[in-house]
Amino acid sequence: MTNNKRNIPHPVSLRQKILNLVIRLLTWCGIAVVYYILFYSFLDTPFESQLKEDTQVLEQQYEKLKSRYDTINRIIANLESRDRNVYISLFEAEPLSEVMTQRDESLKDSLLKVSNIRLNDFFTLKLSDFETRFNDLEKKLMLLSDSILHSDVVNYIPKIQPITNKNYTLLSTSYGMRIQPFYKSITMHRGVDFMASEGTRVYATADGTVSAVNSRKGASSGISVTITHGKSGYKTFYGHLSRASVKRGQRVRQGDIIGLTGNSGLSFVPHLHYEVLFNDVQVDPLYYFFKEVPPWDMQRLRSIASTGMQSLD
Repeated sequence: MTNNKRNIPHPVSLRQKILNLVIRLLTWCGIAVVYYILFYSFLDTPFESQLKEDTQVLEQQYEKLKSRYDTINRIIANLESRDRNVYISLFEAEPLSEVMTQRDESLKDSLLKVSNIRLNDFFTLKLSDFETRFNDLEKKLMLLSDSILHSDVVNYIPKIQPITNKNYTLLSTSYGMRIQPFYKSITMHRGVDFMASEGTRVYATADGTVSAVNSRKGASSGISVTITHGKSGYKTFYGHLSRASVKRGQRVRQGDIIGLTGNSGLSFVPHLHYEVLFNDVQVDPLYYFFKEVPPWDMQRLRSIASTGMQSLD
């Protein structure tokens, strides 16, 4: 009787086994969770590793392209400041501004829809093509600049102000539609006016030959001097002088004194009226001060000149 009781499983031992099984199950689940967390925190799946490698390659390529792009931008900025006035002198026009056309808008929209990898390939190809064309253009521009600067023609192109005006404050009226002071009507002012006291020295703005001297104070432009600058096609005109210091047929060099400012002719106050003609057509003289006025001061000079809506003659 006693032996049979000993062979019967005790209820407490069965519950203990179940509890141990549950504890083991929870332990393995915890280990699995910890392993999963550690695995995905410190180790990458093959797909994630490939993505990271691709991203790293793209970042390296981007930095290289950005460096090349920044270098080109610096070169372009230097070229723009150097050739702006040469461009204006040759073509009588402002350089073209950057305007986004309808075609550019379409290209922009299409590029926004492509993947980063294809966009990188597209940008790399375009940048390489741009560098090739830019280097070719830079060589041509350098040859053109050298040919202009080392030829005699450059001496016959007006490039300084006709009076001493270091601070640009004497330039009172610019080229364009202005109010005529005597008739108060809007007319084309085909030159620029420098406000200067009577007797201020007037200089030839380029080499040339005096082609005309008008000594009649009663003429509309008063006492005036016209200089023809060789075969360059340029002429310069200096009006409302108090005295001319040169004679017709006399050869002059840039910087030579050709007269003194005055108030002769139809002049409102003592000043110098200065014109630049190319192939007998008046052009804006502001573009022909490039030897004295650096590109970064040109906008300031234009602003000063444009403030006066009334001309002085």
